Amino acid sequence: MAFSRSGLIDQLGAANCGADWNEQAAKKAASYLDFISFSREGLIEQLEFEGFTHEQAVYGVTAVGY
Repeated sequence: MAFSRSGLIDQLGAANCGADWNEQAAKKAASYLDFISFSREGLIEQLEFEGFTHEQAVYGVTAVGY
């Protein structure tokens, strides 16, 4: 299978780094709320824009009590 440089970096880095993406989404949500106000849906959309899945974004927003 062939990959572009960035595609390979994404494939290897994200698939094998062992990160808890739900936890990362929660941390990212909290960091956004430290400096800007979002609606719940707006924050979910922002996390999705950052590359989190919808489920991860919802988890992150819920985890910070939003």
